[in-house]
Amino acid sequence: MKGSLRSRLLVIVGGYAALSALWIAFSDRLAARLSSDPEVVLGLNTGKGWLFVVVTAILLYGVIRRRDRAIEQRQASLKAGAEKVQAMMARSERLESLGVLAGGIAHDFNNLLAGVFGYLDLARESLRVRDLKEVEQSLSDALSVFGRARALTQQLLTFAKGGAPLRKTQPVDELVRKALAFATSGSNYEVSFTSSPETWLCDVDEHQIGQAIDNLTINAKQAMPQGGRLDVRMENVPCAEMPKHLPAQDHVHISVRDTGNGIPREHLQRIFDPFFTTKLQGSGLGLATVHSIVRKHEGHVEAESEVGAGSVFHLWLPRAQPQAQTIDLPAADDHRGRGQVLVLDDEAFILNIAASILRRSGYDVSLARNAEQALAMAELAAAAGKPFRAAILDMTIPGGPGGKEIVQRLKMLDPAIKVLASSGYASDEVMARPKEFGFDGSVPKPYSVQDLRAAMAGLFSDDQPESDATPPPTSSQSPEPQAPSG
Repeated sequence: MKGSLRSRLLVIVGGYAALSALWIAFSDRLAARLSSDPEVVLGLNTGKGWLFVVVTAILLYGVIRRRDRAIEQRQASLKAGAEKVQAMMARSERLESLGVLAGGIAHDFNNLLAGVFGYLDLARESLRVRDLKEVEQSLSDALSVFGRARALTQQLLTFAKGGAPLRKTQPVDELVRKALAFATSGSNYEVSFTSSPETWLCDVDEHQIGQAIDNLTINAKQAMPQGGRLDVRMENVPCAEMPKHLPAQDHVHISVRDTGNGIPREHLQRIFDPFFTTKLQGSGLGLATVHSIVRKHEGHVEAESEVGAGSVFHLWLPRAQPQAQTIDLPAADDHRGRGQVLVLDDEAFILNIAASILRRSGYDVSLARNAEQALAMAELAAAAGKPFRAAILDMTIPGGPGGKEIVQRLKMLDPAIKVLASSGYASDEVMARPKEFGFDGSVPKPYSVQDLRAAMAGLFSDDQPESDATPPPTSSQSPEPQAPSG
């Protein structure tokens, strides 16, 4: 680059010198021929001088402009190189953080699996000696550990995909109280919880809000390794009393204050960034997940801290609209249904579980592994005058359409059918707003017996509970259904 520029400059300067010499010789000879009058010669020399200046200026401008372009190109090349290096460094740091995260996930899941396997093994041993009480206790403990595993999975999905919350209008104080009690059990520090006498209702996903409180509590525990005090307070804040930098509407304010080490000022602006952590064993996802959850609830989260004096996190959740009502589903344990239910899922074991739960709840069950089978079964049932009363559709079927793509076709076959959306993806917008997509409700996976029964009870709240003596009907399809012929 430098050699090429130097060669070009030498050519330009040499050409300019040659042209100047020719012009001077030509102008002198022309002046001698035209006139011997000194004034005419002076005028010609003056014009020659100005022309010389103009040509020189043009040539110098060209040289300078060419040089500037070369400098700009070099600077752009250097900038692109620097950006590439920065991107490589950021990618390296991200991969390192992902490695820490993967290790943490593997550790947590190994512990949870150890708990599930251990309790199931204890239940099997107790069954051998006919100790039914111990069997029930071990199975309950296994389900409790399973609940923690599901919460961990939902946390990862929430962070990875943005996790559209499955909201309902409800009081938040009890959710926060339970999450705090669970997260601080067995801790070595003081815990206090206070709230307004009648905390306003909010439109929230109880699992995500519980997860946010859990993450803030874990953050406080890590900041107080030698013990300390954790204060959680809730209060109603009318729009007129809201901080000026936040929306002027009614909010429920949750503050989580610890007496830990505090956060340095230079780190305070980055604590909600994904993968940012100052802890040796941290993944940098805890507070980032809190931020994601609160923003998905149209809320706000802030932090203030002083090194050596502890930290306080502020969560602001909008108050639910006055006309909104809490959702009270019929008691799931008492629900007894009737009629045919179609279940679509690509996993055989999920079909097995759903079929068993529904049969024990009084339903006949037909199972399908793909959308084509499900539609064929619905068409045959409608043609026979025995249409499906309900359907449970998985949103994601590998290699083919899922529930979202076929729900309208099922409704066209029988407008009276009730359809539940089912998915393991917390980010699926259909799960958050099922009625906007033609569904009548949703049931997130993995679901328990109570979860599925509650969802069915919500569809058919007019069904009367039947006697437990009624024998459950058999499934009309095996867990490995075959495509209908014809």
